[in-house]
Amino acid sequence: MLRRIGQFVFLILMVADLNSGFAQTITRPSENARQSENARQSENDRQSENESIPVVTLGALNKITAKLELINVKRDQTVRFGTLEITMRNCKSNPPEETPESVAFLEVTDLGHSDGSTKIFTGSSPAISPLEHAVYDVWVMDCKMNSGEASSDNP
Repeated sequence: MLRRIGQFVFLILMVADLNSGFAQTITRPSENARQSENARQSENDRQSENESIPVVTLGALNKITAKLELINVKRDQTVRFGTLEITMRNCKSNPPEETPESVAFLEVTDLGHSDGSTKIFTGSSPAISPLEHAVYDVWVMDCKMNSGEASSDNP
């Protein structure tokens, strides 16, 4: 019986502590944490808006139809040209005071005319081993850095 009374008294003391401000000290840190998390998120959003996103301009030629296209691709974006899916992972241009050259790390997959797809190229272009395909030629023309808020598919 004394044990139950002790448990009951302990429970009453816990409730009294919660009502006397103990609960406020628990909730305030979580409110502060929420406010600091919101501030960090806002700063991350501002940084991502100001961050430069590389955009590569590719020349793409269909050798059969002689169709030539200029394709703008953002980092980690996949575009389609004929049966090819082209994903640009990163690109870089030399500074103006050096010899002009733009390079891009590309992944090219040929979807073909059947259900099977084949990765036909992974690497930087221009490179020692450029994209070799019977129907298509793809080459890097330019790489530009666009701000996060001003970037689009056609810079």
